[in-house]
Amino acid sequence: MIENDFEVIFDDDGSGEIADLVCLRRTGKGQELEIYFFHLKYALNAKVTQGSLEQFNELASQALRSRRWTEKRLEQLFKRMMERNSDAAKYPRKTRFVKGDLDDLNSLARFALSHTVNFHISIVQPGLGKARCSAQKSPNNVLQLLGAVSELISMSTGNPLGVYCSE
Repeated sequence: MIENDFEVIFDDDGSGEIADLVCLRRTGKGQELEIYFFHLKYALNAKVTQGSLEQFNELASQALRSRRWTEKRLEQLFKRMMERNSDAAKYPRKTRFVKGDLDDLNSLARFALSHTVNFHISIVQPGLGKARCSAQKSPNNVLQLLGAVSELISMSTGNPLGVYCSE
């Protein structure tokens, strides 16, 4: 689905990750670079448990931690991605690039030095459904958690938390 939307899709899943997926694209008639951090709750056969608050706490924590990459120098972000890709050579998949390659990443890194960069942080939770989530009566429900996280992320990036779900 997202493969057509981005120039580079980088699978950074694992300990020390920036995000599960880091996706980059030029926008605004080539005048801006958008960097998306996607935090995923993986599903087996498109099924996860029914969107428990604990799962959202985990995703929310990951999303909040990734804000630090929006506040660091861009060179550090690109350097980290290049290092993580070099480490992948030790494993069967050999690369963390789902789309694009190291040359594409270097090209976008150079582009970022002289153009506006916008960050977006999103969570992807197949077990979330609007109706069921809204029906929760708990004072600590998922919507309140996501609202608070979105506010903090918006203060860091200028963009609200993106939330993708299957229902």
